Amino acid sequence: MRELGPVVALWRYPVKSMRGEAVDGAHVGTGGLAGDRRFALVDNATGLVASRKHPGKWGALDGFAAAGGERSVRIGFPDGTWRSSDEPGLSAALSAALGRDVRLTAEAPAEARLEREVPATEDDAGAIRTGRLAGESPPGTFFDFAPLHLVSTSALAALGADARRFRPNLVVDSGAAPGFVENDWVGRTLVVGEVELRVLAPSPRCVVPSLAHAPDLPADAGLLRSIARQNRVPVLDVGLRACVGVYATVSRPGAVRVRDMVRLAP
Repeated sequence: MRELGPVVALWRYPVKSMRGEAVDGAHVGTGGLAGDRRFALVDNATGLVASRKHPGKWGALDGFAAAGGERSVRIGFPDGTWRSSDEPGLSAALSAALGRDVRLTAEAPAEARLEREVPATEDDAGAIRTGRLAGESPPGTFFDFAPLHLVSTSALAALGADARRFRPNLVVDSGAAPGFVENDWVGRTLVVGEVELRVLAPSPRCVVPSLAHAPDLPADAGLLRSIARQNRVPVLDVGLRACVGVYATVSRPGAVRVRDMVRLAP
């Protein structure tokens, strides 16, 4: 097997569209990194999952952070307070802070759906579309498409971008290799620590990378156009899309840790 480079960061996002947390290691199962996208907010008025893919409605989620997530989750509010999902009244507090009637749930609605603003790099830019979640993930999960997302340091360097903008689970140090090296992993098997992954497709980028992600990571209106100039590639049967990173499923569960070597199977 060919060595690609070590894992230099592991991230999970316990509540969909809230800021995530870096971890040193985690179990990875068929449902992804333990605790990742374990919870989400559901809009009680529409039944749709709250997502910053519709920033006009859910942009304020940037002000919230989440930690934990395997059985319960702690949520950091914009005012600096933290509350647990085990506390009564949390959904009411979230509703008051967001100005919409929401509930925190670990149970994805049947045929879970969300709203997505079409990015500037696609036709009908700015339109709001509604689509299903979890195309290649286990039913009842809150992943957009697949349970794991990987990005290389080469792709980040090509864009001059912070990994947090792309919300990956694994950041792979690809050394001096130029450009979007993970494009070449599609259709291949990766071995990381005890885990075996099947890389499905490049990750098309929505509006989220261009939004603010933290006080030290403000909005970047030109990022999507930069991605489109440098890495517009075919994605499954949807045609050419501006992509960063790849989606993967888990063929063999196990533990993954920062500094584990990522290897490409023959």
